[in-house]
Amino acid sequence: MPVFSDARNTQISNSQFNDYSETLNINSGKRSGMKKLLEYSIEEAAHDSAAQWPPPQCHSGTREEYIEALTVKGPAGVGKSAIAQTCADQLDDMLAGVFFFSQLNFCDYPNKFFTTLSHQLAVWFPISGYADLIDEAVHLDNTIVRKTLAKQFRHLYSDPFHKLSDMQRPFPSKTIIVDGLDECSGDDSQTAIINIIVNSVASKSTPFRWLILSRLEPHIVAAFNNASLSPIIHQIKLIILPELNPEIHHFFTGKLTEICTKRGIESSWPADKDITTLVDISAGLFTHSHTLAHFIDDPDSEGPQHQLQVILSQAGEIKQAGEKHPLAALDLFYDILILKRIPETRCRAI
Repeated sequence: MPVFSDARNTQISNSQFNDYSETLNINSGKRSGMKKLLEYSIEEAAHDSAAQWPPPQCHSGTREEYIEALTVKGPAGVGKSAIAQTCADQLDDMLAGVFFFSQLNFCDYPNKFFTTLSHQLAVWFPISGYADLIDEAVHLDNTIVRKTLAKQFRHLYSDPFHKLSDMQRPFPSKTIIVDGLDECSGDDSQTAIINIIVNSVASKSTPFRWLILSRLEPHIVAAFNNASLSPIIHQIKLIILPELNPEIHHFFTGKLTEICTKRGIESSWPADKDITTLVDISAGLFTHSHTLAHFIDDPDSEGPQHQLQVILSQAGEIKQAGEKHPLAALDLFYDILILKRIPETRCRAI
């Protein structure tokens, strides 16, 4: 459209005008690459997603010695996700991305792993120059989001950061957190993700530190135990130990105090011996302690005091199961607690 189309009685003196209408039309598709990247991202995998609510967190004063580890591994229930969430909250602007793998939340697609992290990085740091490079790359070739994991990483990470370096726009070192790698779909994909990440760290093709948390699956352990990786990977193994009992005692004391305040219960409740019993049947597992705390605080129950008595009445049976195998106690927890969660009056109605 001509400049000043249909203008009337206009006077202009000593001025210069340029018509940029064509340039605006050319750029009208700006950020189409980012839109495509978002289509192949999983928003629920982020640490601040509603899918993570309530977020698992380290209770104040627990698990603090693990906050700076690069690789954290251990069996179910030892607090890996709580460490991941706490690290994400504490790192704040030093965080470059977070991915919580979860089959329950349908966050287990390997082909959307790097695309999700790339989109997070571009959105969180829009003025870094990275977002523009990613938008251009995906706009020119929108099949990037469907390529192999290795090619996705090259197009979305290695190549853009190499260009930023050439442009003398270095990106500051930040941390990416990956929780529950063992819940990613496919053993081969899990191994591929590990290899891609550690090769990037070794070659310094990206400016990231990676915090990866996973269960002790044999193929994952084997991938991280590769001798050539030992200089660049620091591993922490979370195990079930009686030494964790003081932390679990600390957790119960704080949590039950919160319940007392919220429910208007006298601060003398519960008795110290009852907290000791809760610690004993937790068997060094944070999953047990959190399950018990949620059961006691169940808003649909007959009240915290009644709920605690239910647990104490079953303590011997739970502890005996835990002595055979720690996770056997977890099964018994759910057998007992889910059944006991329904008051007798409701059972009759059912």
